[in-house]
Amino acid sequence: MNLPSRELLSNVFNTNVDKNSISIDADNCISFNSGKEKVYPYFLISPKLINIYELAHKCKEWAFNQNYTIRTAKWDKDYYEAKILGHYLTTKKKLIKAITEPEAVFKACDYILKEK
Repeated sequence: MNLPSRELLSNVFNTNVDKNSISIDADNCISFNSGKEKVYPYFLISPKLINIYELAHKCKEWAFNQNYTIRTAKWDKDYYEAKILGHYLTTKKKLIKAITEPEAVFKACDYILKEK
């Protein structure tokens, strides 16, 4: 599974995410550091830990605040699709395909970031 980008996490959580700290564990939780380790000793900062499905929901909320709506659906038995609808659900329309629903949401949000 592709992890969300550093830029996406930085925008969703309004912090500076360290690219080298993003990882996923066996329980589908993504962890990352916010870059505060440069100010404080690393051992005093615990990484942010969030379930991948909760993160996908937060990403959809972030997209909505950017005037986009992301709708996900099963495309066929192997793929999910994310449909990006912009500005009152009428203007920009883009389909993104991925193996998992969260991955489709992350790809859609990365597309929105590039559009900004």
